[in-house]
Amino acid sequence: MRGTWVGCLFVLTLYRQQLRGWSALETGLAVVPTGLTVVLLAPRTAPPLTARSGVTAMTAAGLTLAAIGYALLLRIDVDSNYLAVLVPGFLLVGLAFSRTLAAARRAEQESESLLGAGDDYHHFRRQLITLITAASLPRPARRQPGAPRPDTRS
Repeated sequence: MRGTWVGCLFVLTLYRQQLRGWSALETGLAVVPTGLTVVLLAPRTAPPLTARSGVTAMTAAGLTLAAIGYALLLRIDVDSNYLAVLVPGFLLVGLAFSRTLAAARRAEQESESLLGAGDDYHHFRRQLITLITAASLPRPARRQPGAPRPDTRS
C-alpha cells in the first residue's frame, strides 16, 4: 500500500507543479490532510476497532478505503478543484493507512504473544535472514591444489 501512495504522490506532484503551477510548498501542504488523518485517527480509533473486528477485517477495510480513495483521485483533470476532488481522496487514503497500520501492528503483537519471545524473536529473525543471505551468495570456485592463483601473473 505504501508503494501505491509513493506512486500517487509522484504523479500528483508533477500534476500540481507542472500543470497547475503550484509551488513546492503548496504541493507539500496539499497532502497534509492525509498525514493529519493518519496521525489523529490511527492511535485513537484504529486499535479499538481492530480489537473488536479483527486484523483481517481491518486490513480488508483499509485496502477497500485505499481503492476508493485512489479511484476518487482518478477524477483529476487540469481544472479540478482541490477541495472537491483531491481532499476527499486524500482523506480516504489517510483513513486507509490508519486502518491497515493498526491492523499490521495488532498482527505483530499477536504473533509476538503467540511466540512468547518479543525481542528474542526479532533477533532470531534478523539472524535467520543474515544466514539465508550469506548462504545464497555465490561462492568462489575451489582452487585445485598446486594451481596458480588467479590474481598472480606469470
